[in-house]
Order: sequence, then C-alpha cells, then structure tokens
Amino acid sequence: MANTTTNLKTWTTSQEEEDRMVTGHMHHWRTMIEKVQEKDLRSKTILDFGCNQGGFIQMLYHTYPFKKAVGVDIAAASLAQAARINAHLPIDFYPAADLDLLNDVFDVAFSHEVIYLLPDLNAHAKLIRSVLKDNGVYYAATGCHIDNPAWPEWHKAISEYSNIPVPNYSLDDYAAAFANNGFRVEAQQFKSNGFIVAEPDDKVYYPKLIDKLNYYNQYKILFRFTKGV
Repeated sequence: MANTTTNLKTWTTSQEEEDRMVTGHMHHWRTMIEKVQEKDLRSKTILDFGCNQGGFIQMLYHTYPFKKAVGVDIAAASLAQAARINAHLPIDFYPAADLDLLNDVFDVAFSHEVIYLLPDLNAHAKLIRSVLKDNGVYYAATGCHIDNPAWPEWHKAISEYSNIPVPNYSLDDYAAAFANNGFRVEAQQFKSNGFIVAEPDDKVYYPKLIDKLNYYNQYKILFRFTKGV
C-alpha cells in the first residue's frame, strides 16, 4: 500500500500477511485488468500506486504490454522484492514519497485496495492529477468504505494488523475528492470474473459464503478517474 508514510518495512505488522496479499489478490487483479478500457498500452507509461511486491504490474505487462512503468509503495521490503521479481521488465520501483518529483508522466495509473488507507484523499487526488498526462486515467479499486455493511468489523480487523491508521471513507468521499480536483468520475461494481475461491480463513471477513459473493458483486467498486484538460 502507499501513502506519504516513510520508513516502513511492510505496511502490515507481519511479513506473512504481506506475502499472502500476492496470491490472495491475483484473481481480482485479473478481473481489474480485464475491465480496463485501454487495451493497447504499448506506447504508454503506467503507474502502479501501492505496488506491494509488484504482482499486479507484472500481470498487467503480460496481459497488455506497456512501454514503461513505475511502481511506488511505502514498504521498503516490498519494493525490494518487487524490484527483484521484475528485474527483467521495463518497470522501476520507488518509495511513494518520490512520486511528487514526477509531473505529467503517466498515461494510465492503477491502485488496488490502496486508497482506503490514505490519510488525505484530496492530497492524493492532487498528486495523481500532477503525475498524469492530460486525459490520463486512474483506475482505483476498493471495497473498504462505510457503504459496505461489513466495514465496521473489517475496520477493526484491518486496524489490528496495519502499521498505519485506517480511515473511514464513503464512496462519495472518494468521488468528491477527485471531482473537486478536475477529474471525470466513473464507477462500476467490481464483479469479479469467474469463480470466487472459498478459503479457510474467510470467516474473518465473510461469516457466510454468500457474504463473500455479495461483497465482490455489490460492494467492491472500481473507479475510473479521468484527468480533465
């Protein structure tokens, strides 16, 4: 995950939890990539905001090859792992704090389950606006918001393993932050493609299987923010 916090090894309190995010998110990264409207990225420069260990940006490259990409994160150990895993690809990895050194660089940006952790949505929208080219697009996916009926319990659970504070945002908060900074705001329910895996530890977040199915079909949201000229 990424925000302006620095000097963290991992954003979670355990390396095991950090490592599990890669396999746990792969199916949903694939769904997110399939929903991207920009199918030809061969001449594009890409940003992965909150890149963790670089799994999403690697999957994106192997699906829709791009010219160049940058991944940023607050977690030093995750960035180091991302750089090792993706050394053969046209991707650079930097601390999130360095992102504000880049202006009008990126054609398309992504974040998956990152924006709910950011301490200041307005500042984030301003930063994304500054690094995107005119008409650049930012895809941001999250199901962590107060419009999700499970959020009170989720907030408690996530706060127990997060090294950073966990805010309480609504979907309207996300939309307003970007609209107020000159973005066109679009959204759709995430609706993960294919089968959803029923996992042994699901009951931490999903007391019943139907809760997990409903979450991915109703409450997880994919935003598409387009920078106005």
